[in-house]
Amino acid sequence: MRWEKETLVLTLYESMAAVLTAYVAAVLTAYVAAVLTTYVAGSVLMQHESMCGSRVLFLCFSELQKTLDERTGRLAELEQEGEVMRGELSAAHEATKQAPSKTLRALVDKLRDQLSIKEKQHQALTEALLQVRADLVEATQKTLEHSSLEVLKWEEGKRWQKKVDSLKAKLSDKGKELETSQKQITSLKEIVSRQS
Repeated sequence: MRWEKETLVLTLYESMAAVLTAYVAAVLTAYVAAVLTTYVAGSVLMQHESMCGSRVLFLCFSELQKTLDERTGRLAELEQEGEVMRGELSAAHEATKQAPSKTLRALVDKLRDQLSIKEKQHQALTEALLQVRADLVEATQKTLEHSSLEVLKWEEGKRWQKKVDSLKAKLSDKGKELETSQKQITSLKEIVSRQS
């Protein structure tokens, strides 16, 4: 915003300088015209000198001299104003040359500060992301270890269950054999007791 204002001021001063230059040129042209008019009037007066009295000639010449002096004074004033405006324009031009550099320096400093803040934020986010990854890996490993332990326990339990079932089946078979043997013993006892 400041840069735009300074550019606008610079443009305004440049256009004022152009207008002033055109004005000074116009005044110089008028001055030259007045000098020429005075010269022509002087020569015309010289021609009329023989016809008119020297007093009329003197009055006309003094009026022309007075007009010429006024215009010369006005021209000098305009030239002084032009010099003042050129000085102001030069000062404004220098100020606008320095102002953008100050503005740019301020913007560069501001952008550097923002960049350092963003880099710190990026670093913090990177560290947080690495920590989250590490936590996820650790949690996954624990879950896998726990799952593998559960699977191992389940498989071990299944093996033991098979052994227990196998032993129960054997025990049941042995129990049947024992029953059969007891029945045989009982029947043999009966037979032996009958024979005796």
